[in-house]
Amino acid sequence: MKRTTGALAGLAGAILILAATPGAASAVPPGPDSSGTATPVPSDAARKPVPPGTTDTAEKAGVLADGYINVWEHAMWDTEGGLWCKWLGNHRFWEDASGDTWEGSTPGICKSDSHSFDNVATSMYNTGFPGEFDDVRFFKHAHYAQPSMCLGNGDHWGNLALGWEIFNDGSYANDEISSHRWVDSCSF
Repeated sequence: MKRTTGALAGLAGAILILAATPGAASAVPPGPDSSGTATPVPSDAARKPVPPGTTDTAEKAGVLADGYINVWEHAMWDTEGGLWCKWLGNHRFWEDASGDTWEGSTPGICKSDSHSFDNVATSMYNTGFPGEFDDVRFFKHAHYAQPSMCLGNGDHWGNLALGWEIFNDGSYANDEISSHRWVDSCSF
């Protein structure tokens, strides 16, 4: 037992010495831009929602808090084969997803400005800013009419068609969402 304890103490001491060695810090790769200036994002990245798990550094930065709720027509954030929209604020009538036709609604940034997003959503990602009103409540009907379900800040649902995420009345949510509102908490 004394040998094991002595060996572990020696190993810990060696690690501390290596960590304090001046050249040891160079083993850590530098950040994406060591100059301290922001790396520009490709021009299409500003409009296109970014699915979780993206490997490109510039796009991956878009997954971090940017203030949006991102919603896709297909499962697993499929941006190529289906529609998508993202909103900074509330939107009470997804039939006009990209417009601002209703008081209190913000226009969405969508793949197609002419297509309705009403009863289309299958996957979503909440990249809202953490703090007050950072969760999103989705409603089955326009104008925030119940039933509803809530997605917490930083959370995502990859496939509503699986039936795991349901409205608070027990009904399925896939292709059944018509409006959303930012809320302070997912609890009622």
